[in-house]
Amino acid sequence: MRYIFVDLEMNPIARSYKQERKICKTEIIEIGAVMLDESMIEVDSYKKYIKPEYNKRIEQNIRNLTGIQDKDVAKGVSFEEMWTDFVEWCGDDCIIYTWSANDTHQIKKEIRLKKLKEQKYQSFLESWRDLQKEFGELVGIKKNISLECAVGAVGAKFQGSQHDALCDSRNTAEIFRVTQDENKCKKAMQYIIELFKEKENLTFSMGDLIAKCMK
Repeated sequence: MRYIFVDLEMNPIARSYKQERKICKTEIIEIGAVMLDESMIEVDSYKKYIKPEYNKRIEQNIRNLTGIQDKDVAKGVSFEEMWTDFVEWCGDDCIIYTWSANDTHQIKKEIRLKKLKEQKYQSFLESWRDLQKEFGELVGIKKNISLECAVGAVGAKFQGSQHDALCDSRNTAEIFRVTQDENKCKKAMQYIIELFKEKENLTFSMGDLIAKCMK
């Protein structure tokens, strides 16, 4: 059994593509993933830029957020080429996680937009799991917690840059490792409980921290 953790970065589809935006409003421009073995050791990683079809440029806010430039995706592969290659890279006998279900929904919509055979990948995608949701259930909170805050909650330091797909996937994997360690998981639960429980003397700084952790 192998565990795979995936993260995607997206760019908006240009508003001139009105029909396309009815199906999907963004396109994947970067995918990052890491693979762990049963001992929770990283054994492989995956990273590709994807050339968008429905926008000639990376929007400024996306460039600022991710650092991805037009020249990066200009050398990228098509969505279909990436997806075919990624599915092969994953192989069989694996469990795939994302941080929130948004990435899974994005792939499903983009498969439909770009007219790939949906049925071919249906069972593969239906088995993807949402670690954000599972982590929240584990520590007893209903609100979604950001990846950055979850990393801090488990006592780890964020590796690399936020909104870099490979870095985000690697940090997601680190959270999973902690959930498999009973002692570390108990510490994380206590931190989250303290962070989110209601207090009459809630300070402004704590309110800011909670806002930062919400996603």
